[in-house]
Amino acid sequence: MASNSSATRDDNGAAGDGSEPSRPLVAVPPPVMHRHLGSLLSGGHGADITVQVGDETFAAHRCVLAARSPVFMAELFGPMGQNNKETIHVHDMEPRVFEAMLHFIYNDSLPKEDDDEVVAMAQHLLVAADRYGRGEAEADLRGHAVQPRRRQHGRDDVGVG
Repeated sequence: MASNSSATRDDNGAAGDGSEPSRPLVAVPPPVMHRHLGSLLSGGHGADITVQVGDETFAAHRCVLAARSPVFMAELFGPMGQNNKETIHVHDMEPRVFEAMLHFIYNDSLPKEDDDEVVAMAQHLLVAADRYGRGEAEADLRGHAVQPRRRQHGRDDVGVG
């Protein structure tokens, strides 16, 4: 026999009658966009800009750089932007640091580094994150920089810098 109940479900899946929440109607898979963007970077597919850092060049995608950095947004699409340029130049940064920052921009993670290099790379990346408006990345970078020091020195009071 069908019920004439007018109970509804809220955004958390709970019935409007105060009962416990039920399982979601649709299972949402974990986000994987970072893997897709990482594949674009590693494969160079559709790259439309070259970034010159020192004597090295990196193929990238204007829209990804602009979406992930307000500095790149201004540089590539702002009024003084280089939207018709094929190459942009990054000064005062080591190529390996820019490569790590590019990896972070596309993958939302740091590239694999040896434990003894993680702290130094994270310090360089903190400067790069500040320079390119990636403030939300700083907490992640600070965490990565402190972890090896904690293991090495056995204490939690060591910070970056």
